[in-house]
Formats: sequence, structure tokens, C-alpha cells
Amino acid sequence: MSGKWTKGPWEAERTQGDLWWVDGPATNICDLYHAYVNEDGAIEHVRKPNDKANAHLIAAAPELARALEAAAHALRSYQYGNSSTELAMSVADFADAALAKARGEQS
Repeated sequence: MSGKWTKGPWEAERTQGDLWWVDGPATNICDLYHAYVNEDGAIEHVRKPNDKANAHLIAAAPELARALEAAAHALRSYQYGNSSTELAMSVADFADAALAKARGEQS
């Protein structure tokens, strides 16, 4: 797959303070918490209610992109006469796994 994004897999990670971020191989993809300096000059971290769900969705992006590419390829093959149920089942399983990761049901 051609893409300018960081190569996967990406994983949603959580600190003991329940702050979420997404890591890729040897690099941080993004942080889903917000930092600010409080009145005492200390750095405080704030999380938002959807941070966990957003971290899992972002972490699944490489798999979701590959699943969509596979689905597009399979649909084009059917356009040209392929009637393989094995291909359809394989692509559906791949898409289901990517969606499960996006929902945080697996890593």
C-alpha cells in the first residue's frame, strides 16, 4: 500500500493516569491528552471523555486502510467476473478484525 503515513502497526497506549496516546514502530503517532501549566507553574494533563475510543480508532488506521484497499480490490475483481466466495470471506474477516481493533476490542 502506498501511503505517506508512518508504517504500522500502531497501538493505543495508556498511562497509569489514564492518559492515552498512539505509538507506532519506534515513534509516537499522537497524544490524546492535553497539557497546560497550572497557577503554580506545574504541568497538568487533562483527558477528555472520548480519548480512549479515539486512541483505538487512530491506532487502527493502518489496518483500516489495508482492509479498505482489499475490499476495493475484491469489488473490482467481481466487476470482471470473479465469483469467489473465499475472497469475499477473507476480505470480510480482514475488515472485521480492523473494525474490532478500532472499537478497542483487540490490539
